Amino acid sequence: MINGIYLALKMGLIFGRKQALLCGVTYRNKNYSLNGTINDVRSIKSLLIQRFGYPGECIRVLTEEENGNDLTTTKKNIEDSLKWLVEGSESGDSLVFFFSEHGLRQPDFRNDELIDGFDETICPVDSIEQSMIVDNDIINSTNIVRPLKEGVTLHAIVDACHSGTVLELEYTYALHDRHTHTYIHSSRI
Repeated sequence: MINGIYLALKMGLIFGRKQALLCGVTYRNKNYSLNGTINDVRSIKSLLIQRFGYPGECIRVLTEEENGNDLTTTKKNIEDSLKWLVEGSESGDSLVFFFSEHGLRQPDFRNDELIDGFDETICPVDSIEQSMIVDNDIINSTNIVRPLKEGVTLHAIVDACHSGTVLELEYTYALHDRHTHTYIHSSRI
């Protein structure tokens, strides 16, 4: 994925605005705490700035260590930040969504998951009090996939359990070995 971003930038394929949302949750002082998520966010931010030329002011970081209530990884802040990421995007823009937190799956209560019968979720720091963010909410018109205009590039890196179909994209990339891959239409999975 990182090589794909580098190649696109090197070849001049990305010529518009560059903007990124980076989320990392440790779930501090919980039985299910994670180590390394904030370090992952810092590393990705550094990579985007130093190697890919993303302006630091165009990168929004949400962690439990950020200053300000609007920069913690609550459900509301993540949802608001997903909207911020895509608002005003135009053809040629390059957007990055990086998420390093827990992910789960739950039964499909809307009866729209044809592949496996489950909704994939991401878990904000307040997910027990406020609920998880369900894949349908991530991709629908209020968040990041469906509102994108043609020509906008979204690089989504989701480091969470059950995240393989969290964006419910039409095609799934299947790597068979180091040299062969295919794109499989999601209706065939």
